[in-house]
Amino acid sequence: MKKNLSILFFVISALSVKAQSIWKIGINYSYGLSTLYGNKPNNNSDNGTNLTMKYSLKSSIGTGVKVERLLKNSFHIVGGVNYVQRGTRFDASSGGYSPRYKFDYLDISLGLKKYLSSKEIVKPFIGLNICESTLLTANRIDAYSGTNLINDVQIVDYGLSINPGFDFKTKRDNYIQLNLFYSVGFNQVFKGMMQTNGIAGKNMLFGIQLGYLIGNKIEK
Repeated sequence: MKKNLSILFFVISALSVKAQSIWKIGINYSYGLSTLYGNKPNNNSDNGTNLTMKYSLKSSIGTGVKVERLLKNSFHIVGGVNYVQRGTRFDASSGGYSPRYKFDYLDISLGLKKYLSSKEIVKPFIGLNICESTLLTANRIDAYSGTNLINDVQIVDYGLSINPGFDFKTKRDNYIQLNLFYSVGFNQVFKGMMQTNGIAGKNMLFGIQLGYLIGNKIEK
């Protein structure tokens, strides 16, 4: 999938060459909240009392690099590589046991972005990306200890994100970029004993992202 995303990026870039090509490259930082959606964990029994586990939110940070290239009619192709935290927290209705599940991923994304206005200084946009997420670490953390879950979590996930936001022009063709994001994964996160025990769910993450992009015009 990584190879396919790279090939797609360069093919579209080659087809888009015109009298003037506009590139932007930069870094970004994100803060958000993550959880799992889909099937909830099975009920468990604790001394004859049902203990219902529910997914809750945990904080998430991320950072990475982004490349944008103008196609035409205010459309851009966008590629990125990011370190992203995902996971969830279990809230127990009784027993007070609410471990945190922390999953670190390397995301490779590719998508399209469209400006919604022709204004030069403040440009609203909407973006849509596909993403391949490769698991780096997986841990369950509670008040007493941490457990490595790398053998019980799927290594690769694929997903989709929507990103509305604004580009603020600073000087020349440089921009401060501020956007919201909402992303969902398509695959079940758990495997192995976690899956056998009825734990299920798919990644979901939303938050805000701040970036700085340096523009460059290349005359052809």
